[in-house]
Amino acid sequence: MRSLTQTFKSAIFALATSEVFALLITIDHASIVTPIRICTDSVNVLSNARTFVPALFDIALPNQDDEFSAVSFTVDNVDRQIVQAIRTATGAPPTFDIEVCLVSDPNNVIGPISLEIIGADYNAKKVSCKLSYEPIIQEKFPADAFTPSTVPVMFQI
Repeated sequence: MRSLTQTFKSAIFALATSEVFALLITIDHASIVTPIRICTDSVNVLSNARTFVPALFDIALPNQDDEFSAVSFTVDNVDRQIVQAIRTATGAPPTFDIEVCLVSDPNNVIGPISLEIIGADYNAKKVSCKLSYEPIIQEKFPADAFTPSTVPVMFQI
């Protein structure tokens, strides 16, 4: 786990602060040549040798009451890169990483929280995506069944 700097902690716990937080979003897939990187700041953010361009977007996290609800992400469909990435993605779904940094210290990031795009809807103005963690909850557990045909020694009398 990454440790938080004192400046980051002070900004989080302060009632008022002059520090500005920026969300850094990376959308990637094997079919995308260059990952899509956007941020909530009004200017480009250079973080760990990666350039994030400004974009107007909204992320809605699930409530604590929702059991396995998806995260909602909506962004203005300005340059069509995200739509192109969604259309060309085959096989595994595109990955969606969320990081947080202070604008004054963009190389010290918290995260990423890695999600997958499990659904998308778009029009000329907006792109809306449903995001989810790796579907580990839907995995069969235990992976194997202990039945007389698979493990006959357990059922011998």
